[in-house]
Amino acid sequence: AFLLGELQLMAYPLAKFLPESTDHDAIEEIVFCANFVTGVQDTECTEHFRNAVDNRIKHVTVLSNFGEAAIPSLYKAVVPTYKTMGEILVNLAERVPSAQLLQISGQKTVQVRISVHAPARDIATPDRLAKVRNRLIRTDGVTFLFDYRFPNDCHAQRLQGETQDQEVQIALRVLVISLMHLIRTVACMQGVKVEQIYEFFFWPDEDS
Repeated sequence: AFLLGELQLMAYPLAKFLPESTDHDAIEEIVFCANFVTGVQDTECTEHFRNAVDNRIKHVTVLSNFGEAAIPSLYKAVVPTYKTMGEILVNLAERVPSAQLLQISGQKTVQVRISVHAPARDIATPDRLAKVRNRLIRTDGVTFLFDYRFPNDCHAQRLQGETQDQEVQIALRVLVISLMHLIRTVACMQGVKVEQIYEFFFWPDEDS
């Protein structure tokens, strides 16, 4: 909880002073810190992250770099929006263990869709789903919203007498500063996957 508070304090001034993207339909701006030594030139830094994380990253700017692996550096990455952004964030979390998000295009909260594989006619499935949900919401800054199945999955299940494996979707409200930890938690869970991260989704603040 103490670390979460520190990260919130770090993220607040960034939201006030960093410029917003000029083309929100095409790109997102991701601000994060990481113990990841790169060159101070943006071109060199961008190449480092494309090679280490994802070659779809458009550009990375060094906001602060002390040149030492023990001291986190601050970066701003420009990435494609929608599903591609989510895939890049998953790669960042898994390939740069020290990476910690501070903001996504000025947003402090996102919605994350998680899929859980549900074996057909498995009497343990309801208990497993409950355990998965409880483990996810134990992460600071993560709130359960709802779960559901896609209509075509339900229709196929009825036609096949509920003998077909299903995927249950879980929607979570997640603070941006908690997103990397959530992604790493999901990566350790069998049959559970981050499907999409919705930066454009707006959910009322708990104190509003």
